[in-house]
Amino acid sequence: MSVLWVTTEPPDRNLGGGSIRQAHLLDALAAQAEVTLLLYGSRLEDQVTKAGLANLIEVPGSTRRPERGPVRERWRRLREALLERDPPEVTDYRAIRADLEPWLGKVGEHDVVIVEHPGLAPLVTMRRSERWMLTMHNVGSGTLDQYAAQSTGRWRWLRRRQARQARAFERWALGTYDLVISVSEDDARLLPGPTAVVPNGVDPDRFIPTPLPRTPGLVLVGTLHYLPNVEGATWFAQEVLPLIRERFPEATLTLVGRSPTDEVLGLRSIRGVEIHADVPDVRPHLLAARVSVVPLQIGTGTRLKALESFAAYRPVVGTSVGLAGLEARSREHALVADEAAPFAECVVELLSDDELASNLVAQARRLVESRYSWQRIGEGFAEVVLSEQAP
Repeated sequence: MSVLWVTTEPPDRNLGGGSIRQAHLLDALAAQAEVTLLLYGSRLEDQVTKAGLANLIEVPGSTRRPERGPVRERWRRLREALLERDPPEVTDYRAIRADLEPWLGKVGEHDVVIVEHPGLAPLVTMRRSERWMLTMHNVGSGTLDQYAAQSTGRWRWLRRRQARQARAFERWALGTYDLVISVSEDDARLLPGPTAVVPNGVDPDRFIPTPLPRTPGLVLVGTLHYLPNVEGATWFAQEVLPLIRERFPEATLTLVGRSPTDEVLGLRSIRGVEIHADVPDVRPHLLAARVSVVPLQIGTGTRLKALESFAAYRPVVGTSVGLAGLEARSREHALVADEAAPFAECVVELLSDDELASNLVAQARRLVESRYSWQRIGEGFAEVVLSEQAP
């Protein structure tokens, strides 16, 4: 079978969550089918994934959004909510879709077309002779509902309207695509129809166990321009870290990830915070930490950073949102808290109690080996894609 994979996010096991997911799933699929990758806005640097492809088409362009201040951005979103039919995650990609449309006409037909992320989903209307599949790395309506619950005034109205737009789009996607793929059972339940659940995973073999450090270092790994990560990092640095430093004055927080926003960079002014942006490999920073934190308060999907921490034998403290969609149980695989003081107390507990930390990492490692290895997930994904008969 021939498969066309369309994305703006470079598949790369050394980058962030969506890139890692795509690299491993592409590898599994390319072992059984001829895969053409149509990649917009960047070059494919992952040599393992590149070697498995039948064809690679790199379309020049930019996925960067114009820099705007927070006030201008909010007013732009307000205008969009009044004038647009689709949610922001779709309207933001209009120019990119226009750039990609001519290339879809050049690549010829395939048995299957896989589209990554909702922003590219309207490309399906160009042609329908193939079997089209859409991956939803998160559920926009669910995230916007969460934002609406925390907003007030006109901004609550804005988020509710955006959530309605997102739900309408999701209904259209499930009715138009031959198959929609979600990343967890939690996300699947938020969508208005059946999906194939292909979870996020981790490669346990990439993480060689090392002893837990004695120093009170904390790490937060994630894409540092993704708004839920920005808000989670800000909350933790401003509200939680000072409470931890009352008990452990030498405690530090290391933020590791791609493209930090100005807001994230500004967190360096807080005592104990340091930032490592766009690193080639997160593993040294993860292994240098005593505790990994996943403090998201908004968001759907699942966090690869939690799974990587489990694989690296580093104990995790996360919020309910940060660990949502995973089969991790509180006080068996991780510690869970949603408010600043309890979250800080969980971190202090892991900094103080070697036995608890060791028990958690052992159980968490067993969880990822049995349930979340990319090899197992990739095989299941390839079966889902290739077992479907073309219409």
